[in-house]
Amino acid sequence: NWMVKIAAGCLLFYVADPKNARAQLLCASWLRWCGIISYEWYLFHQPILVWMRELFGQAQGNILKYILIVGGPLLVSLTISAIIYKFFSLPILKYGRSSSGKSV
Repeated sequence: NWMVKIAAGCLLFYVADPKNARAQLLCASWLRWCGIISYEWYLFHQPILVWMRELFGQAQGNILKYILIVGGPLLVSLTISAIIYKFFSLPILKYGRSSSGKSV
């Protein structure tokens, strides 16, 4: 409940004062990029994480193994999501927004 209030407050900082440090953080280009590919990322992150966990097992306190189990799927799913967005989702969105797509 408090996280929703904090997030809403941070978003209001942007409306009230765009030069505020929190507002600039929320407007960072890398955050917008993550928001653009978020649906594709949502689709692919879970299976890749599960496969990596099955492949390597539990970290059992080993920090390098933990980084591999968590960071590997993060980078792989992020890369796959960006590629799928660029070559699959974006052309569909462009077609739907074009004049030829509106006649369908």
